[in-house]
Amino acid sequence: MKQALLLLSFTLFTIHLTAQNQFCDDCPATPGAHSGNYQYLSDELEQPTVFPNPAIDFISLKNPGTVQTIRIYNLVGRELRQFEVEMGKRYPVSDLPRGMYLVQMVDQSQNVIKTQRINKR
Repeated sequence: MKQALLLLSFTLFTIHLTAQNQFCDDCPATPGAHSGNYQYLSDELEQPTVFPNPAIDFISLKNPGTVQTIRIYNLVGRELRQFEVEMGKRYPVSDLPRGMYLVQMVDQSQNVIKTQRINKR
C-alpha cells in the first residue's frame, strides 16, 4: 500500500507598512500609496508536534488543533498503531521495537495535516 506523505508548515508574520510623502512630513500620503497590514506565512506556525522525540514509553501531541487521529507507520509504510486524539493524552509505544517511525496526524475528513519522523528507543 503506497501513501503520499505531505509535509507542510507555516508561520504567520504581520508587517505594518505606511506610505509617507517624501517632500512634506505633514502632507497626506502620495496618490496610489498604500497603508495597511500585510500578512505573510512562514514555517513555524504553532502546528501539531509529537513529543518526546526520541520516545521510549509514550508519545504525546502538542498543539493538536484539528488533529483527530494519530497513525504510526514503520519505514516500509505498514500502519502499526492508530489512536484517537484526546487533549493531554499519552499514546503508548513501549512495545514497538527500537527504530525510526512515521507519525501521521489526520483530521476528521481523513486529510493528513502533518507527518513527523520519530525515533523509538
